[in-house]
Amino acid sequence: MRKLSLGQRIRFELAASLLHHPRLLFLDEPTIGLDVVVKRQIRALLEEWNRDHQVTLFLTSHDLGDVEKISRRALLIHHGTLILDQSIGALKRLAGLKKTVRVKYAAPVDLSGLVLPPAKVGADWATIEVDVRRHRIPEIVSSLAAAGEVADITIEDEPLEDLIADIYRTTTLEETHARAAH
Repeated sequence: MRKLSLGQRIRFELAASLLHHPRLLFLDEPTIGLDVVVKRQIRALLEEWNRDHQVTLFLTSHDLGDVEKISRRALLIHHGTLILDQSIGALKRLAGLKKTVRVKYAAPVDLSGLVLPPAKVGADWATIEVDVRRHRIPEIVSSLAAAGEVADITIEDEPLEDLIADIYRTTTLEETHARAAH
């Protein structure tokens, strides 16, 4: 087995762990160090076994792609204490509260007269961080479009990675211990 690549070893270990049709499977970083193609194959296999064989998967991972693709629930543990237990859908809805609007103009524009949420601005581009609880996306887009000819625009939800980092960053050790006491 020493001559196998990492991807081959992971596949072999996963096959061996599924051989006896377990009802429960614990996986620690199942796709770490794997290339994109093998990651997709492993994720698809795990989804299939969960769906078709009713295998319950417990996944520990720093790869949010794994968490997002394989899991239905996310549990965040901080200093040994559970600080979040939510469905992936609920977590994604939280991430949808912050959006990034990126606009590229056909020519340089002057955005100095616009009242915008926090923005990074260049001569012919702007990136705006929008909290949708405070600002409406259509109004932001209308303001940006009125400033000049738009060559390209994208609107993205906050990446789950950023949301989770914010949760960890804003959860103090005291809050973690207080949650553990309840």
